[in-house]
Amino acid sequence: MQKRALSQYLKIKHQSKKNEKEEKKNNPARKKKSNCIAEIE
Repeated sequence: MQKRALSQYLKIKHQSKKNEKEEKKNNPARKKKSNCIAEIE
């Protein structure tokens, strides 16, 4: 169960990273902000 939850979490994390990239393409102004968030993680 733990392992399954972890893979689910990683899948979602990967998906949001992909979405972030798309957003950066569409909205360069947000680039700096999301970079700061990525550094904190």
